[in-house]
Amino acid sequence: MIAFLFLLSQYETLSLAELLEIQVVTAMKKPLELKEVPVPISVITHDMMEGYRSVAEVLEDEAGIYVNRDLVFEDVGLRGIVSGMRGYSR
Repeated sequence: MIAFLFLLSQYETLSLAELLEIQVVTAMKKPLELKEVPVPISVITHDMMEGYRSVAEVLEDEAGIYVNRDLVFEDVGLRGIVSGMRGYSR
């Protein structure tokens, strides 16, 4: 499982030690500090999002994530599970 932490502008000035103290909520619905989470975490900063038109485009560049598109919808999938109105499993 991959968890994502989208950093808002308020987090951009934090040191590495402070970033590791940020709590994330995993699939177990239990808040953990980043250093305690047993899965890879991707950090996507505001600067990294420059040039993208949607969150789906940003996520598409992350390992283990795929995006299904049609003329209207962008469905994001993670390890066989797809989100969206027409969500399904592969």
